Amino acid sequence: YKSHVLRLQRVNTVIFMAGGVFFVGGSTLFFPRLENLIMHGGWLYITGCLLVLLAALLGTLTAYEMRKTAAPCAASHWSDEEATMLSCGMYVLGNLVFIVGSVFFFPRILEAGGPIIRLSAVWLFVLGSVIFFFGALIDLLVVLRAAAAERGSRRRALRMTS
Repeated sequence: YKSHVLRLQRVNTVIFMAGGVFFVGGSTLFFPRLENLIMHGGWLYITGCLLVLLAALLGTLTAYEMRKTAAPCAASHWSDEEATMLSCGMYVLGNLVFIVGSVFFFPRILEAGGPIIRLSAVWLFVLGSVIFFFGALIDLLVVLRAAAAERGSRRRALRMTS
């Protein structure tokens, strides 16, 4: 069971990395001197969003599975797995917002919608970034809590051997 979960986590990491490659590739095509390739940049960016969204869904499913066998968390109302499920949900939402923002940046849509669409696209990217920030903040809190628990268990083990 544990080896299966670890394999899922490895696959998840590879999917996140592939999404990052598509983000970088798509983002570079948004530079002004590459404006004639902006449509390709948009599609690469959307592909990156879809990959990261898939990885976040896989992360949610993995955390859900791990929650079944996890020790109860006495320190808070949320287990690490529940917090991970929440952060992955935020990544899914952030990616959906990014996808809509990316579509708004397509040249024909920008032309048809004018300044309102451009402003909406920019604000969708800001909103998506804020959502991602809070997802990452939740992940950081999980890591910090796990590190504190590890330090506490080491101290208890040292006291028992002394």
